[in-house]
Amino acid sequence: MTLAVQSTHSLDMLQEFVVETFGAVPYGNPPKKTKPEITPDLEAPFNTTEFNKIYYVAPVKDIQEVQLTWSLPSMLNKYKSKPERYASWVIGYEGKGSLIEYLRKKVWALELVAGNEDSGSDHNSYYLHFSLTVSLTEEGYKNIDKVLEAVFGFLHMMHHEGPQERIYKELKSIAETKFRFAPEPSPGDNVESLSEHMHKYPSEHYITGSELLYEYDPEGIRECLSYLQHNNVNVMILTNGHKQTYDLKEPWFNTPYAVQDISPEQLSSWENATVLDAFTLPEPNPYLTSNFTIFEPEDDASEYPIKVVKHSAGELWFKQDKKFNLPRAYIIFHLISPLIFLSPENACMLDMLIGGWKQQLTTKVYPAEVAELSYSITPTESGTGQGISIMVWGYNEKLPLFMETILKEWDGFEESFSKDLFDAVKDVVKKSYYNGALKPSKLHKDIANSVIKSTHWTVIQKYEAIGSISFEQLKLYSKQLKNRLYCRMLIQGNMLKAQAIDTFGLVQKTLNYKPLIANTWPHARMAQIPIGEHFLTVESIDVNNSNSAITQHFFCGLASFREVSIAEMIMLMFGESAFDFLRTKEQLGYSVSTPLSLARGILRFSVSVNNQEDKNSLSHVDEKIQEFLLKFYNDLKVMTSEQLEELRVSAMRQKMQADLQLREEANRNWEEVYTEEFMFDRHKKEVISFFFAVFSSHCSINILSGYL
Repeated sequence: MTLAVQSTHSLDMLQEFVVETFGAVPYGNPPKKTKPEITPDLEAPFNTTEFNKIYYVAPVKDIQEVQLTWSLPSMLNKYKSKPERYASWVIGYEGKGSLIEYLRKKVWALELVAGNEDSGSDHNSYYLHFSLTVSLTEEGYKNIDKVLEAVFGFLHMMHHEGPQERIYKELKSIAETKFRFAPEPSPGDNVESLSEHMHKYPSEHYITGSELLYEYDPEGIRECLSYLQHNNVNVMILTNGHKQTYDLKEPWFNTPYAVQDISPEQLSSWENATVLDAFTLPEPNPYLTSNFTIFEPEDDASEYPIKVVKHSAGELWFKQDKKFNLPRAYIIFHLISPLIFLSPENACMLDMLIGGWKQQLTTKVYPAEVAELSYSITPTESGTGQGISIMVWGYNEKLPLFMETILKEWDGFEESFSKDLFDAVKDVVKKSYYNGALKPSKLHKDIANSVIKSTHWTVIQKYEAIGSISFEQLKLYSKQLKNRLYCRMLIQGNMLKAQAIDTFGLVQKTLNYKPLIANTWPHARMAQIPIGEHFLTVESIDVNNSNSAITQHFFCGLASFREVSIAEMIMLMFGESAFDFLRTKEQLGYSVSTPLSLARGILRFSVSVNNQEDKNSLSHVDEKIQEFLLKFYNDLKVMTSEQLEELRVSAMRQKMQADLQLREEANRNWEEVYTEEFMFDRHKKEVISFFFAVFSSHCSINILSGYL
């Protein structure tokens, strides 16, 4: 047994706790060998006839995927060099010359993941499972044999080139930087990891053994690569397009599957696969951070974001970090356009544009992503304007360059986007609409949003519209979309104001857009639901799926700051009570949620239950929700002033919790910019509201009764 304990108590007190609690546990014999040597050098396990076959599996979702798995001897005794990490790095690389770049250019694949999860079932003292998973397009599945030949051709290239110390040093540098600036894990996660690591590593490496690379071991890398061969692989293909009958079912989930021998012809084609000219090892990474300097606070550095640029094309809010002292920053901006959601077709084209944009970016931004720079591009339909939200974050030195790379790809989108990629992206987006409609828990929220929001197109409407969209239409949409924009940006973190202003200027300089015409500004509006009870019932798309979902929405109308504070206080108790009554006691469903939201000044809360119709009918669940609401209402009426005071203090303490990471503070400030409310000290005002407010049972009941 191993034990790890973390606490703010003194070491002496912790030792007393441990002795008192665990002192009676018998002490076992220590292992005769040191930790790094306890892993025996075994032959590759799972070397069976059942393993070295092709398995066709019928997935629930509409996906097509091929997974190659090799079973290797454990690499735990090589933790200092981690040869399997080198292999997964090179195979899974997505930059220039990579395997996935070639497959994407052929429009055979969209995603590729290689390596192992380093979990007990994937890597232990007896074996290591190394997997290579490719998400296929329709064309890729038709050319599955060529996809597999390309995979083995790339592996042949790796064998021929051999281990490269330059690549290993980059990988080592990235791991060290990531570990150096990693956020502190939660105590629970930390002690769980440490207690596991005590079985694997010597004491000096309990903390770093799973994260860092210590020594370059080319022979260890060669040994690892030597197991990735054509004649010891398991091939699993997930598809609903298998021509043969799925004549078998696995016993746990009754998943249909079929088994096929790997033919001599296939083995020969894999063994003799051509090393294509397109395949190269990763180039030196231009996005690796070398300057981790923390800037001194400027004279006008403010506690909250301040507007430093404002003109017809956009505005910039900036806050230099003075709290976290890390070489990181966040650049978040909203590109607002009136064209986004004019029709279901426009909504589809936005999804396709973002999908194609990301696909074309993959090769170019992958080096940045492995250097701990990240980005997201999402459509937005709420807030004060519809548009595209882009966030880039990470080490601040190369962040503006990273943002510029992302924007340049959209700037040249119409010239670089191919018809083949259009077809592939269109197919993926259409499947995402279909898969989204299959889940009642998602579909009912989607339809509710179409009622509540002025311009929200459901996945069903978009699924029906996407078929008519042509390649030329999408290119024209992209061109028109970036013709006129308004950029609202927040930059927060380890940057100077002059750097932030220059970064903001890159957006208009790169996209070369014109300002919005005054009367074309898009506004997201909330529908005013008439007073009374209104019902909307929708049949599930998948009639064989017994999962159902029900949500009761309660619209409270325009709410004052004080009413919002009281509602938040009540919801602390409301959520716990709902889960206890509906989930624990009544066992009505597998998911119970009670979100409270404030949008455009409109306050509403809801009760949602995801259930199985064959266990509890929706009408029964609906009745039980009503029963709970009445019970909660009556319970609230008899609460004492002492109980309400305890609830108030609890809510106040929750509001007083400090942001533990820069991301939390940046996201909170961005929400104020995005909604155009700019109340950056909202938490402080809410705490003051809670501190000075005297909530009586009477005032709480009056407000709640207005909701119910």
